[in-house]
Amino acid sequence: SQSIYWDGTRFLGVSGTKLSYSTTGLNNAWSDSTINAGFGGYGICFGNSLYIAVGQTGAIYTSTDRSTWISRTCGTSDLLYSVEYSSTLGLYCAVGNAGTIITSPDGTTWTTRTTPSGVTSLRRIKWSSSHSKFFAVGGTKIIYSSDGITWYASSYAGGTDYYDIAFNSLEAVVTTQNSQLAYKSSLGFVF
Repeated sequence: SQSIYWDGTRFLGVSGTKLSYSTTGLNNAWSDSTINAGFGGYGICFGNSLYIAVGQTGAIYTSTDRSTWISRTCGTSDLLYSVEYSSTLGLYCAVGNAGTIITSPDGTTWTTRTTPSGVTSLRRIKWSSSHSKFFAVGGTKIIYSSDGITWYASSYAGGTDYYDIAFNSLEAVVTTQNSQLAYKSSLGFVF
C-alpha cells in the first residue's frame, strides 16, 4: 500500500486502483474493493463519516461505505500524496506535488491554499491534536497551520528529503523516504 490508515474499526490501505481493508491487519485477512479502474491511489483518510482517497492527477474519491466511490473535482492536476481530517476544525486537507495544498469542509468542494515560499513537494500531512495544528512534510520543508488555510514554513533547516511525520503526546518524529530519523522533538517544539 502507498498509505495505511486506521478508521477506528479497521485498517485501510490504498494503492493503485484498490482499497484494501482488514479488522486485524494480519496477512491473508484483507479484503479489496476497486475505487476506479483509472485511479492511481496514494493516500486515504476517514473523518466525519466519510472516506477520502487521493492520488494521481489530482484525483479525489469519496465514499460513505468503502464500496461506492464518487469522483470529486479539486482544481489541481498535481499528484496528491496524502489526505488528513481534523475533527477539531471539521476540515479535510490534502497535499502533493508542486507544494499543492487543498482543503474541504465536506469532501466535495475543495479550495487551493497558498504554500509557503520554497516548498516544492509535500509527501505527508498529519493533524496533531497535542499541538492543534496540521503539519506537512516534503523535500527539505516542514510546514504547519492551525486552521488549514494559512500555512507557515518551519525555521528548522533540514538538508534531507522528508517523507513522513508522526506524533505522540510527548514528541514529534520526522523521517526520510528510507525511514531514517531526520528530526525528533519534544512536546514543546517549535518548527
